[in-house]
Amino acid sequence: MPKIETEGPQTAPVRRAPGVVLGLAQPYGSASPRGNSYYSRALRCSREHALASVVRLRPQRDDDALTTGWLGHHALEAYYRVIQTRQQAEGIDWARTQPGGVDPATRALAEQAAYAAVEPMGREAGYEDTYQTLLTCLRSYFDFCRADRWFILAVEEQLASTHPILYTARLDLVVVEMGNTSEEDRVLLPEHKFLRAITADTLSGYQLNLQTLGQAWLYLNCVDVAQYPRFGGVLVNITSKTKVPKHMRVEVPATAKGLRAFEQAVRGYEEMLDTAQRLNYPPNFTACSGATRGFRACSFYNLCFSAPDLDVERLLEEDQPPFGFVRDESADDLDEEST
Repeated sequence: MPKIETEGPQTAPVRRAPGVVLGLAQPYGSASPRGNSYYSRALRCSREHALASVVRLRPQRDDDALTTGWLGHHALEAYYRVIQTRQQAEGIDWARTQPGGVDPATRALAEQAAYAAVEPMGREAGYEDTYQTLLTCLRSYFDFCRADRWFILAVEEQLASTHPILYTARLDLVVVEMGNTSEEDRVLLPEHKFLRAITADTLSGYQLNLQTLGQAWLYLNCVDVAQYPRFGGVLVNITSKTKVPKHMRVEVPATAKGLRAFEQAVRGYEEMLDTAQRLNYPPNFTACSGATRGFRACSFYNLCFSAPDLDVERLLEEDQPPFGFVRDESADDLDEEST
C-alpha cells in the first residue's frame, strides 16, 4: 500500500491586535466594565467568565468576525464625530433644513475621516481580507445612511449605574431623529451591528435582549430626559458582511414592564456570580461549543480541554498566562453581538 503523507493544519501567524496597529492606548478598545458582554458571558459559563473577566485572559489569535465588527465601530465613531461637530456648531434648526441633517461637504469629510481611521489596517499583514470586507461594508453603509435625519447628541457615550443595580454600557450613538417640527422629534439609541448575515432569527431576538434593555434602562435612569425629546428606544443598526452588504434596522421600544424585568434580572445575576465565585467558577460543559455559540467553540475550549479541572485561583497567582493567551485589561470589551 502506498504511503500517504499529509501535512498538519496550517495555522495563520498571530497578527498584531487592531488597537496596536491603529496606535490606540488599548489594543482592543476601552471596556464597558459591567455590561452586556460581562453578564452574557457569566450566564453562559462561569468558568469562561472567570478566565475573561477575572483572570483577564484573551487568546493571542483574534476572532476575525469580532475584529471586523470592532473596526466597523471604530470607523463609524470617526464618521459621526465629524457630523456631530458640524451640527453642534450650527444647531438643530440648521440641521433640520439640510438633506440628511448635514450639508454634503461635511458628510464627505465624515466619510474621509472614517476611512482614515482604519486605513493602517490596509497596510498590516494578516488583515488583507478583513480590511476589504470592512471597506465594502462602510461604502454600502454610507450610501444607505445618507437619508437619515439624525441630529447627533453623543458618540460612544458610556453610562453607568451603581444603584439600584450595577450596570454599564457604551452607547454607539445618541441621536434626535428629526421630524418636520420639534414636536415630531424623538431620541433614539442606534446600536451598530456587523453580522455575518441578516436572518429572521437575528431580527426577532432584540426585543428581549440584555444589551438593548440595558441601554434603554441606563438612558432613562442616568439622563435628565426632560431636557430632550421623547424617547423612542434603541435602534439596532445592522449591516451584513456579505459580498453585497444589506442593511436593516430594528426598533426596540422601552416598556415599563420590560425595564422592571431587566432590573430584577441583573440583581439575580449578581447573586449567581457570588455563588459561582464561592464554587471556584464551575464550567458549563453544555456550552463549550455547538448551537449555543453559533456553532463555534469557546475561545477557551483548548485550555479547558487540556485542563478540565482548571483552578482559577491558581491561575490568578501565576505570573505568566497559559500558552496561546495574553493578559489584557480590556478583555471583556469585545461584544460578540457586534459580529
